[in-house]
Amino acid sequence: MSDAHSDLPSLPLRLSNLALIGLKAPEEGSWGRLRALQYGRLSESSLFRIGVHVVAVLITFTIFAGKVPMFAMGCWGALVGVALWNTVSIDNRLSSLERGTMSRRDFWRHTTAFAVLGIAWASPLIVFMPWGAPKDFLASWAVVAMLITGSAVAVSVAPLATIVFTMITGAAAAIACFLFGEPELIGVVFAFIVIAINGAIRSSRIFISARVSEVGVAEKTEVVSLLLREFEENEADWLWQIDTTRRIRSASPRFAFALGREIAGSKARASSS
Repeated sequence: MSDAHSDLPSLPLRLSNLALIGLKAPEEGSWGRLRALQYGRLSESSLFRIGVHVVAVLITFTIFAGKVPMFAMGCWGALVGVALWNTVSIDNRLSSLERGTMSRRDFWRHTTAFAVLGIAWASPLIVFMPWGAPKDFLASWAVVAMLITGSAVAVSVAPLATIVFTMITGAAAAIACFLFGEPELIGVVFAFIVIAINGAIRSSRIFISARVSEVGVAEKTEVVSLLLREFEENEADWLWQIDTTRRIRSASPRFAFALGREIAGSKARASSS
């Protein structure tokens, strides 16, 4: 039986926010094992995230159609596509780590991939400015806000990725608000960023707590299975089962001998003390 899980059950009660997002090692347990528990499930949301980004790209094309040159729109769409493909590819590779450990190199590669995706989505808010009107950028920010919200839900298992994506796109939105002469909207953008990041951290904490509990139950099940298998195959010493009436059943021969009882068939029954 592997001992990879033995240090995990108490972690969620002691994790600081920095330890939760991966910027600090937990006070107990393995940093790499904890990250593997988080990132090993990312591939399960890949199709959902691809679908959301495709819809967001189509909406953005509709917003800037006839205003931004098609070449610029095409280059931006290609950038988003490549960045999204890169994040999904990394997520799929990390799915094999669920029962292992995650290296810091893989951790930062994944974070960098989401930073590039954030830059891709921040581009329309800045690069398309010469061709658009303020309302176009408000609509574009609404699309990005949708992506941030979706990321906080679908990628809550990797909170740092969501935080990086949110901060990059939020900074671009704040710059656009300033350049368009709407500084009062910067406070709205800032408030949204804070709420989104807080939500991502809270969702991640709930997820990792559930994962650690799941691993703890699996570990105990493995221990019980190992003991029962040893009992059945080797008739190991001092093993028994107690039924609902608190009577001893399926006792090993040596345990029955220690009680001064005889095995009747395949079971030994004796009143428990």
